[in-house]
Amino acid sequence: MGAQGQIQQRSRASGVPIGPRTILVILIITLAAGSSIWLLREAALVPASIPQEEIDAAARNVTDFIQPGINAAIDLGRLVEKAKAAGSDREIIRGLAVPTMQMSAENLGVSVVFEPDGFDGKDAEYAGMGAENDEHGRFVPYYYVVGNGEVQTDHLTMTIEAGIEAWYLVPLRSKKPRLLQPYIYPLNGKDTLLSTISVPLIADGKAFGVATLDVMLGKLQSNLQALKPDSRGIVALLSDAGTWIAHPDPSHLGKEIVETGVATSDAFDDREAGIAYSEYVNGHPRVSLTHVVEGTGERYVMVPVTFAGVEEGWTLVVRLPPAGMTREMKDALMVSLGIGFVAALCLALLMVTYRSRPAATRLGTPSVALSATARRKQPTIERR
Repeated sequence: MGAQGQIQQRSRASGVPIGPRTILVILIITLAAGSSIWLLREAALVPASIPQEEIDAAARNVTDFIQPGINAAIDLGRLVEKAKAAGSDREIIRGLAVPTMQMSAENLGVSVVFEPDGFDGKDAEYAGMGAENDEHGRFVPYYYVVGNGEVQTDHLTMTIEAGIEAWYLVPLRSKKPRLLQPYIYPLNGKDTLLSTISVPLIADGKAFGVATLDVMLGKLQSNLQALKPDSRGIVALLSDAGTWIAHPDPSHLGKEIVETGVATSDAFDDREAGIAYSEYVNGHPRVSLTHVVEGTGERYVMVPVTFAGVEEGWTLVVRLPPAGMTREMKDALMVSLGIGFVAALCLALLMVTYRSRPAATRLGTPSVALSATARRKQPTIERR
């Protein structure tokens, strides 16, 4: 029996016609399955890649949020210096400070504080006058907005015990603007993460005061948590002293990384982030670093975020899932699986269509079949 006969025999035995269309569909299914297996094997060999564009976008998100506040505080300082050089009265300061605060809804408050007799030498004339001057006449106002949008003024207590070291004395001595460590401040009964930008006021090479701008960081936390680099990544943010500014666990905000060095979830492990951060600060803190978690392949990427006008910088912490398929591979796999599915569906339809046809249609009409049988079995009559 020839090959064609064998195929026809198998076709009759299985009840399925193995014709050219069926063979083509089976071939397509085989090729689709093979392609899918090959793509899955190749995925295991893909090196750990970093979604650099997405990480750079996250870093720009931080810069775009903080840099305007730094610029505004520095500009306020320059305006106050010009006002002093012009011999202006201190009453002009409010008109410079309040608009600076109102430039962004994330700005909580602003202050312009002078050394005793530092601005106009007239402290004695202002002793105990208004909310901007203390009992000695020193100009120490803090302007802030309350719930109804009204601007209110308090005068600051200028003592070490009141905490003036970081935001006032340090920039006054260094004569350099500063981006202070984030800290938790109770605002309207709710803990709010803030940072302060402090700018020294300089005249004739001598510091005569400090201007500050307080910025709320809650929106920055929300912005970063909404980002998902490499589709499943998680973004966090540390200050230059290792204080959490953004974190998937909000209870960590304002705390140092050494305080939160425990595994908080399967998605973001503070212990591994701490290891990466230690490698980062002990090496080159202004150069990106990638830490790969042994056993899981997860990656923690440390990315420096710098700002113009201040020396302090922050660190973006990006947790990335283990390396795997590239997007191109995923697209190709989906196409391959789709083709295989359609081909399998076509094969199923062929089988159903064939099996649903009457036996007479599949085998031919009874008379034809019987005639053929009769012809095959009819004996040969020898005529004499």
